[in-house]
Amino acid sequence: MPEEGNDQALLRNTRNLTAMLERLEQFDDFLKDATPLLGEATNATIMELNQLEQEGVFKTLGAMRKMSTKFSSRFPPDRLEKMGDGFLDLAEVMEKATSPAVVELVEAATSSMADTGAAPDNIGVFGLGKAVMGDADVRRGMAVLIDVARAIGKARRPGERLLETKG
Repeated sequence: MPEEGNDQALLRNTRNLTAMLERLEQFDDFLKDATPLLGEATNATIMELNQLEQEGVFKTLGAMRKMSTKFSSRFPPDRLEKMGDGFLDLAEVMEKATSPAVVELVEAATSSMADTGAAPDNIGVFGLGKAVMGDADVRRGMAVLIDVARAIGKARRPGERLLETKG
């Protein structure tokens, strides 16, 4: 009787060994099929990473990480959450500010200030009147300034503080 038990165990072990060898063969077939695909994926990934490095993306991400570390050390999470809505509002303003007409206007104003190099001469009321009456560009510029002043006046409530102090 003990021999029958050994024969059954040997048969079971042989079946297990055969099944393991079949699985190993299947795995080998899988590796043969997958190796070229993995090689292509690896090459594509390396090429993409190289492109990102050439474009300076990793340097930019490193700088952003450093900036983020500095930022988070200065502003605790509760203040950042409070500022989040303000950042979104400012992003909407920036979107409007990037329209070609606004960019052209700001460029003209900053170029004018940079080109003169010196502070403009002080002029009185009559000098201002003469400049406005004699120059169409000055009239258009004054109209823009008046529109801006009017918009600021409408947006500002009497007695409202624009900046809150820390506290």
